[in-house]
Amino acid sequence: MDPPDARPPAAASLPASFLETLVATSTDAVLVCAMDGTVLYANAQSEDLTGLRRQDLLGQKIQAVCPLLPRGVLEEGLAGILSGSSLGCSPVRPVTLRDRSSLPRTCRARFVPLPSADGNGPSAFALHLCEATELFAMQDEVLDLQEQYRTLVDRSTDVIFQIKPNLLVQSVNSAARTVLGYDPSEIVGRRIELPLFLPSEEIRRLRVIGASAVLREGVRNKLFRIHRKNGALFWGLLTLAPIRHGRSIRSILGILRDVSEFYETREQLESQHAQLRRTVAKLEEAYRLQEQFVANVTHELRTPLTTLLITAELLEKNAGAERGAAERRQVELVHKNAKILLDIINDLLDLAKLKREAFRVSAQEVHLADFFRGMVEEVEPLFTQKKLSLRLDLAAGTPETVRTDPAVLRKIVMNILSNAFKFTQEGGAVLHISREEDWLNIGVTDTGIGIHSDEIPHIFEEFRQVDGSDSRRYPGTGLGLTIADRFTRLLGGHIEVVSKPNEGSTFSVRLPFRSDRRPPAPAL
Repeated sequence: MDPPDARPPAAASLPASFLETLVATSTDAVLVCAMDGTVLYANAQSEDLTGLRRQDLLGQKIQAVCPLLPRGVLEEGLAGILSGSSLGCSPVRPVTLRDRSSLPRTCRARFVPLPSADGNGPSAFALHLCEATELFAMQDEVLDLQEQYRTLVDRSTDVIFQIKPNLLVQSVNSAARTVLGYDPSEIVGRRIELPLFLPSEEIRRLRVIGASAVLREGVRNKLFRIHRKNGALFWGLLTLAPIRHGRSIRSILGILRDVSEFYETREQLESQHAQLRRTVAKLEEAYRLQEQFVANVTHELRTPLTTLLITAELLEKNAGAERGAAERRQVELVHKNAKILLDIINDLLDLAKLKREAFRVSAQEVHLADFFRGMVEEVEPLFTQKKLSLRLDLAAGTPETVRTDPAVLRKIVMNILSNAFKFTQEGGAVLHISREEDWLNIGVTDTGIGIHSDEIPHIFEEFRQVDGSDSRRYPGTGLGLTIADRFTRLLGGHIEVVSKPNEGSTFSVRLPFRSDRRPPAPAL
């Protein structure tokens, strides 16, 4: 408390308890003034705000000591008090003060009338000043954010609205015109009538979901058929989010997006996809019938062709000296071409069975040296006719036996050897057999025409030939390597190719090594 001599005589009429309570509880700078603006009392906080000592303020008029208040603020405050307003010109008024150092400070100013002892109007007033620079900066920031929010909402192509729990529309943005066909003024302040916006089937679906639950819990990206003002229907994606105050719902914020174009496009894509599935099913059935036809025809051809081949062999054996050379040559041509046709038919049957997954591997113990020597002896005469060499190379460490399907293995090696024979004009081929860890390696290296690098990825495709023209130099159906590759995969292996044009090729078949033979038991 100030010492008694610090209070001017006019302040003696104020109850001491009032001033003590005011000083003790107020965090504002408080100046108690007579109606002419003379300062009767100043608390400690006023020194911090104005930069003036209380002794310099007491007994002085506010504007005379320091132009604290902007021009007209004091007059408006006094006019409000004299007019009978209990809080002066305004409850809280932002003003910019200039303290003793002339630095501007944003404050909240409040004029409070103090009644006289006889009750005949105010005899003084209290000016409450509270620095609010940070507060008003925050207020400006909030106003900026509100303006940004309004701009964002107004420019949004989605309908953004706010409703009360009783479906009374509080606000809606301008997108309601383009999406719903309603001017915002036609909607704001009115309750939403569901039949205006939802067809009967959507209202029934909403009742099943539970309209109260939707308002209470909200929904996210729920698809509804919605009426426009002109009665047209569109697909709308609706999101509702309740805004709560404690446990009660104050309002519900909603966003409605027109997704008709997307949904119609999706329906078109689904229809096209269904049509495509039907087309693929028809093509697969046609392909299956074609494969079945090829298998049936080739099977039917093989029986008479086998008979023809046997007959040609008998004629060839019985063609003695009594027959002329020309006749023997004709018999040889019949036998040779019948064998070629039989090989083609067998290739087609093998490919058809592979596609139908009709092959069943029948594994058994195969003696590798005898197996591959027999194959070389069988094929070597063909190489000899073209003055080509064929050699078998069994590497050291090659296992004595392996467990596999000998018929399938024979088809693999025979097709690769036939490929080497067909595309080699000088030199010959070598059949390499070796073991590398858990793999059995079977390689065929030739000195043929080789393969261009851009052709290598395609050589295992059906009917693919390096020269596919009608006048091609090398005959064949282009199924040999395809069958070799598929049989290799059937045994769990794979084929690798290394080749250069005019330098030859190496086809390496790698098969998982298996053997039934076990190492001898250790002696006891």
